[in-house]
Amino acid sequence: MSDVWQNAGTADDDFAVDRVTFSPDPVAKGEALTFTLTGALKKAVTGGTVELRVKYGIITVAKDATALGAAAAGPCTVQAACTIGTDSPSGAYTAQVNILDQDGKEIAAVYVSFRIS
Repeated sequence: MSDVWQNAGTADDDFAVDRVTFSPDPVAKGEALTFTLTGALKKAVTGGTVELRVKYGIITVAKDATALGAAAAGPCTVQAACTIGTDSPSGAYTAQVNILDQDGKEIAAVYVSFRIS
């Protein structure tokens, strides 16, 4: 996959992300797009929010916020999903996934770059 992701958080984040994937790959207009972040929680969380924003240039084309369930410290997988509209243009897109704990503190953030044909 030629698409890339980068950590947008800090070394102090409580969720150390080591892998980001998305499906479908390649991304298709009008289909559900799911981002999966895999890594390790440094401490347990009792809940929170997973926020997703997808942009074409500076234009937001999709956004979503879903509940983060409770999880113990250790290996963890978090997903965020949205649908890119069928009327969205082809080209380069970016997505930002922010994960907040039960206190609203950011515990991870990543940027993902991908293309839609």
